[in-house]
Amino acid sequence: MVKHGWRKFPWAVCALVVLATAAFVLASPPVYGQGSEDCLRCHALPGLKKPSGESVAIDSAAFAASAHAKIGCTGCHQGDWSYPHEERRKAVQCGECHQASYRRYLSGVHGKEALKGNPDAPTCVTCHGIHDVVSIAELANRRKAMETLLLEKCVDCHANKQLMQKYGLPLDRYVTYETSAHGRADRFGSLAVARCATCHGACAVLPPSDPESPVNPKNLVKTCGRCHERPERFASLRFHVVSSAAQTGAVFTKILRGVVGLLIAFGAVGAVVFAIVAIRQEEIGMGLEEDLRSILDGRSVVVGVGNEEKGDDAVGVVVVRNLQRLGVPAIDCGDIPEGYTDLIKVRNPETVLFVDAVDFGEEPGSVALIKTDQLADVKYDTHRPSLRLVMRYLEAETGGRCYVLGVQPGPIRTQRGLSSEVEKAAVEITRVLREILSD
Repeated sequence: MVKHGWRKFPWAVCALVVLATAAFVLASPPVYGQGSEDCLRCHALPGLKKPSGESVAIDSAAFAASAHAKIGCTGCHQGDWSYPHEERRKAVQCGECHQASYRRYLSGVHGKEALKGNPDAPTCVTCHGIHDVVSIAELANRRKAMETLLLEKCVDCHANKQLMQKYGLPLDRYVTYETSAHGRADRFGSLAVARCATCHGACAVLPPSDPESPVNPKNLVKTCGRCHERPERFASLRFHVVSSAAQTGAVFTKILRGVVGLLIAFGAVGAVVFAIVAIRQEEIGMGLEEDLRSILDGRSVVVGVGNEEKGDDAVGVVVVRNLQRLGVPAIDCGDIPEGYTDLIKVRNPETVLFVDAVDFGEEPGSVALIKTDQLADVKYDTHRPSLRLVMRYLEAETGGRCYVLGVQPGPIRTQRGLSSEVEKAAVEITRVLREILSD
């Protein structure tokens, strides 16, 4: 008699079922948390709004890629959400899950202001986002995401003139970072360079006067030692100061002017030099006008960007104010272009032309027309990254084109008034734009 071992058969079936289920689960794409699919049937619809007009649309792709996708909508929005529904409870606070990070946040200046009900105080979602929260591990692998969190989010507030004046805080923190060794390394693409949160902390941001602050003088050796060997070399230095390269450039400019003066003294030689310069300026003017006419052929908006307290950085606002005095419509947005996007959008432009100081490695007063995707390649833009982000945003919202008419500045320093070279460029740009926009 042959025994078939029927008693073992159910166990074999169970094993096969378990293996098949595991293979299916592992091969399946990431899934949302419980109930999210039902929520996203409506909330993934673009333009979905409450009766009050508040948007409740969710970018489902961004949510699916976020760190919170697996906990689902009801992980934060708890309660009965059967349809039709009304909002019965606000989303849970981040601190209910991220308790340690939230305690650190409440110990810092931002958290303390938020507890007071200050609407200007940044919260968790200000920096980390809401439905597109990215994990720290993912940030480390994505240059742009890391830059956004560790640099651009700080810039959003600390380069806001009105906000900094309101709280008596210095406005030059980003500019002086960009001219430092760290800032230069950042512009050249370093992934390891220190950014705002590297030194100042992220959740628990404390003023330098606080003994617990990483940038308190007593803690600088430890803070610098996270990256540098022999950190005591750096602890005694000053930070957020204008690079000495500006002073070197000023000396070189004075020497160059002296040489030009000697040439002029030789009469005939000076006349030849002046003739060559005049011809070159005329060629530049004609080329500039031709380029601008080719892009300003429809509904156009000219926007001036700049800081009046930073010398040549003010060239954009100088041009725009000159145009306004001549009766040509233009927008002066100072050094906060992100605050004027609604004003630009209502004009429904086909072309937006920003006039701004940009270092593209030429002589002071040189002019270049720069597209949005080219702005990241220039050496230095005094309003990077906010201007680049604004341009991308406007192109997405309006379907139009954005350009920067960049003027090469001289050394940027705290003073009012343009250098002679940049002032001449501003006059020429004003003339050309007036002729084009008045046609």
